[in-house]
Amino acid sequence: MSSLPQPLAYRRLWLALGAVLIITVIASSLAPWGGTPGRFPGVDKLEHVAAYLVLMAWFAGLQPRRAWRWLALALLAMGALLELAQGAMDMQRTADVRDVLANATGIGLGAVASAAGLATWPYRLETWLARI
Repeated sequence: MSSLPQPLAYRRLWLALGAVLIITVIASSLAPWGGTPGRFPGVDKLEHVAAYLVLMAWFAGLQPRRAWRWLALALLAMGALLELAQGAMDMQRTADVRDVLANATGIGLGAVASAAGLATWPYRLETWLARI
């Protein structure tokens, strides 16, 4: 999918929902955190991978493939800046380079999944919505 095959009828809605996803990631990254009792070590890294995989796949579906590199860099920069903010703020959180690596892993997996067909999600969803 080198370019978007047709205009999306609900593109503005998909972008707005994508903005909600971004805001959710930012808010959850900057919210004070006291830890969750009984939580397994490393679960937060899986959360990072999952969040950035979803962000990459979401926005890859809304952009031509040639823009994916910039999308990936923007998401990576956002994750790194959020880690720096965590380290700079006094909120019971610390910056962790492993979180940035987990974000990069999620971005990479999202790009691979998108290239394998996941990026067609908005077109499939709009086709389905048109049938109901």
